Parts: sequence; C-alpha cells; structure tokens
Amino acid sequence: MAASSKLMIMEAERRFPVRIRIGVPLEGLGGRVDQMRAWLDQNCGADGWAMTPSGMRGVLNDAVSIYFLDASQVYQRQTGNHGNIM
Repeated sequence: MAASSKLMIMEAERRFPVRIRIGVPLEGLGGRVDQMRAWLDQNCGADGWAMTPSGMRGVLNDAVSIYFLDASQVYQRQTGNHGNIM
C-alpha cells in the first residue's frame, strides 16, 4: 500500500470512529463511485465522511472503506430509504 494511502487511512480513522467496508467487484465501481460521493455529500455533508482504499489480502483495489462521525448517519439514511443506501 502506498504511503499516501496509509496517511489517508490514518487521518480517516482519527477523525471518523465509524467505518463500513465495501467490496469492489473485479470490474471496479465505474461511475457508481461518483453517485456514492454525491449521495454521501448530500446526506452526510462534505466534511461528514471519508473514503479510503481498504484492500484485503494485499490487493489494494478490492475494497473501499467509508468512514462516518457516528453510526446514526448510516442507519438513519439507510432505513429512511427503504433499506437501500442508494
């Protein structure tokens, strides 16, 4: 993992105590990553979340972590949207 990725992860873990990890399909997220970011900005505020690489088993791009200030940001948004984040 690149040093800059490690720094991003350390900063996100320091600022945001809640993390969810999302597996990335082999073909990647494509345009969905822009939709995810727009949704997060709209529902959590531009400074209310962070996204970092979260590779498992030494593969850098097979997962991402999204960090939040508290679990209610995720839970309230998810349940208010019929169980779907997007």
